[in-house]
Amino acid sequence: MTRLPSGRTDAVEFEFGRNSAATALNGVLANVPNLWRQVSGIAQWYRHDSTLPPRLRELAILAIAGEFGADYAIAQHIPLAAATGLSQITIAAALKRPTAVGGDASAIEQVGVDVALSMVRHDSLSDVLWKQAEKEWSVEQIVELCVLASFYRMICTLCKAWELPPEPNVT
Repeated sequence: MTRLPSGRTDAVEFEFGRNSAATALNGVLANVPNLWRQVSGIAQWYRHDSTLPPRLRELAILAIAGEFGADYAIAQHIPLAAATGLSQITIAAALKRPTAVGGDASAIEQVGVDVALSMVRHDSLSDVLWKQAEKEWSVEQIVELCVLASFYRMICTLCKAWELPPEPNVT
């Protein structure tokens, strides 16, 4: 049971559609509608407008959720990761960091997960990791990946603090 009541879920459904975003997280955030719109807007931007490859995005999110033990975020993102073509083996490995992701993850995706985890563990990147990132991605993508890591660190922290249970019918 979540620690906070759901806000105006009718507003959530109106803004994003009945089946697309009426989640427990959005319900709690709907207690502060303007904040909810901003937070939801960032998540939607990453899903639809980011230049990061979707596989990398979902691997990074799962690694961060695994790092924090954020069951709600894990349950929300496993189906999204699978939809990008990631295998169940790779998804499971991403959740069990600090070991290498492996599975069908590429070396570039591994660097992305390392960048994301360095951001949440150390609030920075080592020079070696920074140079690897510069070899693989544009400045825009490096910024997006660092902000993604910081954003999902916040999301995972909120999910745990608010004790959001995994959604029963995540698809």
